[in-house]
Amino acid sequence: MVQPTGDTAHIEMFFTRKRDALYCIVPRCRPQLRIRNYTAPAKAAVTVLGSNRSIRWQQQGKDCVINLSALQPGDINPEVFVLKVQ
Repeated sequence: MVQPTGDTAHIEMFFTRKRDALYCIVPRCRPQLRIRNYTAPAKAAVTVLGSNRSIRWQQQGKDCVINLSALQPGDINPEVFVLKVQ
């Protein structure tokens, strides 16, 4: 259900909130993630849990686009990882 295949629906991310943070559980790594219909706070910081790397993001219309292209192998688990937007 997390791998895109042809005409079949798939899951891009799972979401949860705790206080003022949004957590995105991402089942596979790709260079860019788009959170549709989500406006992040202007001074939000995006981090990967378990890593001290800060992640760049930008607002594109109604979507928040997170750029993971600067991450190197070993910075995150390629199978599943969690982003924190706060």
